[in-house]
Amino acid sequence: MRRCLLDTGAASDYLNRRLLVSFERAREETARGNRVGIGMPVLAELHFGVDLMIAAITRTLGDCIVLSKDSDLDAVPGLAVENWSALREESL
Repeated sequence: MRRCLLDTGAASDYLNRRLLVSFERAREETARGNRVGIGMPVLAELHFGVDLMIAAITRTLGDCIVLSKDSDLDAVPGLAVENWSALREESL
């Protein structure tokens, strides 16, 4: 038996049936006796908002969170946010 864990994007696509291919693939996997599921961080991100779980982890264990795009994580109190892609573009 295989176990397939969906990341946040794939789980969101599945739940909202945005990509019917993914939805059908999940049904095929379960029909074969395989399990398709999500982990607790994915559940938290789907319920409370994408990227908030990583913000909590970063505040607890890290000094900063590194992003590649602008993000609403800038608004999280006490979270040091760095956009390394912006620094790279500025230095070029």
